[in-house]
Amino acid sequence: NEAKRLLFEIQRVAAFGDLNFNEEINKISVHVLQGGEVDNSWESYPDQRAILVGTQDQLLSRALNRGYGMSKYKVSVHMALLNVDALWICDEVQLMDVGVKTSAQLQAFRVMERDKIAGVTHTIWTSATFHPSLIDTIDFRKTHPNLNIFSLSDEEKKEERLGKILDAAKTIVPSVCKLTKESSKKGAQSYIQCLVDQIQNQHESGKLTLVILNRVQRAQDVFKEIKVRQIANEVLLVHSRFRSVERMKHRELLDDIENRDCILIATQAIEAGVDLSAQHLITELASWSSLVQRFGRCNRRGHSNNASVTIVDIEDDKELALPYTVDELTHSKKQLFALRDVGPSRLPEIVKTNVGGLVLRYRDLKD
Repeated sequence: NEAKRLLFEIQRVAAFGDLNFNEEINKISVHVLQGGEVDNSWESYPDQRAILVGTQDQLLSRALNRGYGMSKYKVSVHMALLNVDALWICDEVQLMDVGVKTSAQLQAFRVMERDKIAGVTHTIWTSATFHPSLIDTIDFRKTHPNLNIFSLSDEEKKEERLGKILDAAKTIVPSVCKLTKESSKKGAQSYIQCLVDQIQNQHESGKLTLVILNRVQRAQDVFKEIKVRQIANEVLLVHSRFRSVERMKHRELLDDIENRDCILIATQAIEAGVDLSAQHLITELASWSSLVQRFGRCNRRGHSNNASVTIVDIEDDKELALPYTVDELTHSKKQLFALRDVGPSRLPEIVKTNVGGLVLRYRDLKD
């Protein structure tokens, strides 16, 4: 929808300008490739420009000659179209796991085969928590010794509207709850009750309170308890297990949510692609990149002077830490130790990130 809106705006601006340019814009089509909604009509018009918006399972598998959920007779066609004369934009790379390494290796292979390929293909990786180590793979390092890294300049950071966002106050408020082996027993009821008590104490009438939990079951349990207590006029639940039709309804409900008396319970599904600004954020401890994304959903516009962030600690235990590792949570604790505020300008620099998993090699692709 955003891609279509952008094309419409370009058309509107160009309407009284270069008519040839406007005609070219009209030829650009937008196609969605994600679970349950795969539009392959673009394959019939390889001579025309198109924007494909999709998930990494759909797009990376096609680039690897293994198109997910498609006819084996067409996989090589999609591989060719996506690796030749294309621009890849990998958004929110901190969520791609091993896929980000695969995307880097693919870009390296395209450079290695540049003399055999008709059109040049480029890749852009974007994230608020990007570090070059994410794409530092063996072949990418050889083919791209120098990276073009784009970020805000010092002059841009001084701009009034942007400066207000960067200096937004997000005061850390201590949590009275902690997820431990003991509190997680018997359906985690003691932990759930403690969390709901804290939410009830911190929620401000007429404002949005955002609660982010690491597991769907805990999010569902907290949602049910808050509904029973009737703490706010609205209580919403967002997680990745909803069907696409339900997710569309959620998007409509999230419009203008920050100006309503609402408590939004969510999982990691809220970390990317959702533009909302909560007065208060209560979140379980997570990996540092995930926490930074979550902080960005609190006082996002910089309009409030008393916005707060509460981080609920998690005991060092492999099972309790899931879907993260104990090492990731320990690193986050170290980053938070000296902080009293998590506004963008007060956060430490993103450090080197180790992404696990196998690395695609050129011989694998040839095979």
